[in-house]
Amino acid sequence: MPAFLAVSSTDARIEELRTSFEDFRYRAPYKFGGKEVDRVTMLNVHCRLLGKSGKSAEGFASMSMGNVWSFPSAKLTYDDTLAAMKSLAGKIERITRSFSEYAHPLDMNLALEPEYLKAAAETTRELQLSEPVPKLCVLVTASPVDAALHDAFGRLHGRNSFSACGREFVRYDLAHYLNNEFRGEFLDSYVAPQAAPRVRMYHSVGASDSLTPGDVKKAVGDGLPESLEEWIPFNGVTAIKIKLNGNDLAWDVDRVASIDRVTTGAQSKRGFRDWIYSLDSTNAARMYSTCSISNTSSREKRPRHSSVCSISSSLPPATSPPTGRIRCSKPPNYAPWSSMNRSPGWTPCCWRVRWAIPEQR
Repeated sequence: MPAFLAVSSTDARIEELRTSFEDFRYRAPYKFGGKEVDRVTMLNVHCRLLGKSGKSAEGFASMSMGNVWSFPSAKLTYDDTLAAMKSLAGKIERITRSFSEYAHPLDMNLALEPEYLKAAAETTRELQLSEPVPKLCVLVTASPVDAALHDAFGRLHGRNSFSACGREFVRYDLAHYLNNEFRGEFLDSYVAPQAAPRVRMYHSVGASDSLTPGDVKKAVGDGLPESLEEWIPFNGVTAIKIKLNGNDLAWDVDRVASIDRVTTGAQSKRGFRDWIYSLDSTNAARMYSTCSISNTSSREKRPRHSSVCSISSSLPPATSPPTGRIRCSKPPNYAPWSSMNRSPGWTPCCWRVRWAIPEQR
C-alpha cells in the first residue's frame, strides 16, 4: 500500500477496527430479481480513528450482506455466496486494520481498493468457488468499513461526515477519485450545507408482496397489515420502492401498473396526492424496458400518477439512458457510491429521472 507523502493536519489513522455479524429472519419472504429470500445477515463495523492532535473518535456502520443481488449465481447456493462474503469481510477487516498511515477516509479507501480485490480473488481460490467473487460483491462487503471510517472522521472533527469530504479536509479534487469530468470540483459542491429536517421513508414492495387483502395466501397473523393497500393508511406511506422481477418485461409492466392502481385507490381515500415511486431492478436491460412503460404499455395499464422519481440498478458505465417519456441523466447529476468505481466493469449507480410519466386524464 502506498505511503502518503503529504499529510493534512486534519488526517487521521486507524486505531481500532472490528466486525461482527447479525442474522435476522424477515417477517415475510421478500422477492426481487426473480429470487425470494426470507433472511438477512448484517455486517456491523466499529472503528476508532486517531487525529494528529491526539484526539480520537469512534465510528459505526452496518450493511446487509446482499449476496442474492451482489453475487448472483446459477451454480452457487445462498449459503455458498454468503460464506464467501463472510470470509471476504474477515480479510477486509485485517487489511484495513493494518493500514497505518494518516489519511482522509477517501484516500484510505483508494489505497486499500487493490488489496480488497486481491482478497476477493484469494477467497475464490480458498473456497474453491465455481465462480469468482464479483467486484460488486467486494463493493458491498467493503461498504460498511468505508462508512464506519467516514462516520468516525466526521465525529473526530465535529462535522457531518459528508461535509468532511469537502476541500477543507480533502487534498485532491474529485477527478482524482472519479474521472476528469470532475476536475476542480469537491464533494461539498454536491452536498447541501444543512441536512433536511424531514425526508421520506420508502415502503418497499417485494415482487411477491400482496397488494390487496384478497391477494394474501398465507397471513402472518401478527396484527400488522398484510398487504400494500392496508400498509398505506396504517403508516401514512408517501413513497414506494417497487422491486421488479427483472426477467419478465410483461410481468414487470403489469406489476407497476397494478401497484399504481392499488396505491391510487388507497391514497384517494386518505385525500393524499403527493406520493412517489422508485423502481428497483437487478437487471439493467430489463430496467430500461420498464423505464419505457409509458411508450410500450397500453393506455389502461399506464401508471396514472406523475410520480416516478428514481430508477436503481447495477449498470455498466457505458450504458446509454433509455428513451421515451422518462429521461435520465448521468454526469453531472451522477456520482458512484464509492471511489472504488474508477475501474471498468459493472458499478452500482442510480439514474435520476428528469421527466416522469404524466398523469392520465
